[in-house]
Amino acid sequence: MTDCIEFDYAENRISEEIATGRVLMTKTSIAAGLATLAAVCLMHTSVAMAQEMATTKSANDFATTKSKLLAAITGRGFVVVAEVDHAAAATKAELKLAPTHLVIFGNPKGGTPIMACNQTAGLDLPLKALVWQAADGAVNVTVNTPKLLADRHKLGDCAAGPLGNAGKALEGIAADATKQ
Repeated sequence: MTDCIEFDYAENRISEEIATGRVLMTKTSIAAGLATLAAVCLMHTSVAMAQEMATTKSANDFATTKSKLLAAITGRGFVVVAEVDHAAAATKAELKLAPTHLVIFGNPKGGTPIMACNQTAGLDLPLKALVWQAADGAVNVTVNTPKLLADRHKLGDCAAGPLGNAGKALEGIAADATKQ
């Protein structure tokens, strides 16, 4: 028994020889199959990305959302480690970018137990929140979900408690930053 795929350039078709016989596919059926495969892959990617990031639309303008975000972070006992104004950096490079501001924040009491499970989690800690303005003018706050950390760093049950706490904190921070 031989499994093989061969392309017949003269006939513009692919024949697949399987133990039971030959299946012929034309260019059209191949294109349709590839389009379906691509759509399935994109849907899977969108679902995976949705589970790894959470975006909350703000009821406020950019400056108010950023201010409320910082207040929500410090109000929950987190320390702001750094802020990155991506739009300002773009302007300095003579490029344009809609308002985009990253806030990096953390608390060693929450992050250390996660990194104790797998130190590579330090690549994604401290926590981050991105305030950004979309092309339509909508302002959003996006955070990584605990699922990103758990999956990316293979944390398993080891960090379930601290990740659960981080998830609740991130949800609350995003909600406070985006409400009117």
